[in-house]
Amino acid sequence: MKLGGHRHSHKRATELAYWADGLWQERWEKKARGGTATTWKGGWTEQVVPFYEGLPKHVATAAFLLRVEVLGLRAWLHEMGVPGIPRECDCGWHSQTVRHVIIYCPLLIQQRTVLYSMAGSNDLTRILSRPEGVQAAGRWLLDCGLLPHLQLAGQIHDEDTGAYSPLPELR
Repeated sequence: MKLGGHRHSHKRATELAYWADGLWQERWEKKARGGTATTWKGGWTEQVVPFYEGLPKHVATAAFLLRVEVLGLRAWLHEMGVPGIPRECDCGWHSQTVRHVIIYCPLLIQQRTVLYSMAGSNDLTRILSRPEGVQAAGRWLLDCGLLPHLQLAGQIHDEDTGAYSPLPELR
């Protein structure tokens, strides 16, 4: 009796998972219509692990946030209502966005050539839709200092802990 009930329970869980996946896919595709984030341009079944594989957490976070355009640049922070944050870029442009800093910002001209070389492209969609481009862009944003909230994580990651010793055991 228990074995049969277990199979029925497993079948029901599988059906529920299938239904939930379909619901998420429907929501994703509806949201994608008119969406500008690179993630919306990829298909529902696109494998995203290669975009972040092997990256330190702070770089993977920057890369992910780039693709979903929920990055802590001024325009987004201003939209979220963070007090004292203007939406304007330091260059004077009306809005500091992912597109602006990666393609247009005159303050980043020299740094941008490095990004384009590392990413293998100067096209924003191409950069953010390929793992090597996303990884290069994530590193580049951190190197440019545009994401101060992730700088500490980078410093911790890069810290030399070779001389540290483990804490002694408590008795």
